[in-house]
Amino acid sequence: MNDIKTKRALDRALISLGSGDADSLEAVYELSARRLYSVCYLITGNREDAEDALHNAMLRICRYSPDYKSQNGAWAYLFTIARHAALDIVDRRKKFDPVENTDLCGLSSHAHETNPEAEAISQAAVAAMLGRLSDEERQTVALRLYADLTNSETAKVTGVSPACAQKRYRRALKKLKRIYMADIGQ
Repeated sequence: MNDIKTKRALDRALISLGSGDADSLEAVYELSARRLYSVCYLITGNREDAEDALHNAMLRICRYSPDYKSQNGAWAYLFTIARHAALDIVDRRKKFDPVENTDLCGLSSHAHETNPEAEAISQAAVAAMLGRLSDEERQTVALRLYADLTNSETAKVTGVSPACAQKRYRRALKKLKRIYMADIGQ
């Protein structure tokens, strides 16, 4: 399903869920779980907490669906809830472990499928670089690259202006580039 069709289907499912159709939660889950999980994983840093965050997010989506306004965008709405669910878990834990695995349930690039050792090294390098970003920078990169949100959607999810979200994203990319160049010795 292409992104526009997915957004429309999510919008319809959220409106139905808000109207009392509990079966629509399954559609919301099927359409969004992978992307929501990947953001939860990048925020929490481990699979167990990401699964808990996704579960909590789905409960909150069900609870708050009557408040959903389609003009704000389904993805921004869902990622805001998932982000807050993941941050609640991190706050309870009172620490943030660096990301251990950037596979994100199979969402990463499959460029190294034929060479598992190269993929493991690449994932370890990306995880190390992401671990050196601040929480805000890591979340912005996750929302833009892994969740494929636009700049304005990222701004809505993180609660900042679009200009701030764009600036944060550019700074994070520059920082990742500096880290990468330093790591390869250039």
